Amino acid sequence: MKFFKENSYDIVRLFVNQVGITIFALVLYAAVHVTESPYTDTLMTTVSVFSILFFVFLLYSVAWDYGSKDRVRVDSGRIKPCPAKGVLLSLCANSLNLLLALIMLVFALIHTYNSTYFVDTAIFILNIILRFAESMYIGVVDSFLNADSAYYHVYFSAFYCIMPFIAVAATAIGYRLGYGNVHILRSISGKDNNKKGAK
Repeated sequence: MKFFKENSYDIVRLFVNQVGITIFALVLYAAVHVTESPYTDTLMTTVSVFSILFFVFLLYSVAWDYGSKDRVRVDSGRIKPCPAKGVLLSLCANSLNLLLALIMLVFALIHTYNSTYFVDTAIFILNIILRFAESMYIGVVDSFLNADSAYYHVYFSAFYCIMPFIAVAATAIGYRLGYGNVHILRSISGKDNNKKGAK
């Protein structure tokens, strides 16, 4: 709880990035469906992969800034080093996603042995919430699943338990590289080219 209070702004910023990419992905999915292309499934997967990569890039960039700023604070003695901070920030930002996916997984497992109206309704609602909350994963997840499978909801919720760790990994790597002042995206940003031009 103390970690959340001290880093609430950073956690909320990471969550807002997810909301932005979610809206972005939903708009692209809608555009794909409007075209009524025979390659809709392929386009949905492509949109999903693009959205995930864009999401990863945003998280990496934000986390890199966090790590870089924390290094200055650590060197000046204002805070203590926390190598796992990137992981902790992202886990907090994704805690609701993971909780919903885990709850759906429990209901999905119950559903395979004892289907009831309450269980089916809960699964239906959680499915919709997860699809809207983390829409960037829809195309990729659906490409691996058979909607007619008796275990569809189990696999779906299992995937949504795993997918948030992409965000966790991106944030962790970005934070660590920012803390170490390592610029793996420098060539993309054009900083190296600017330096060469200056010479």
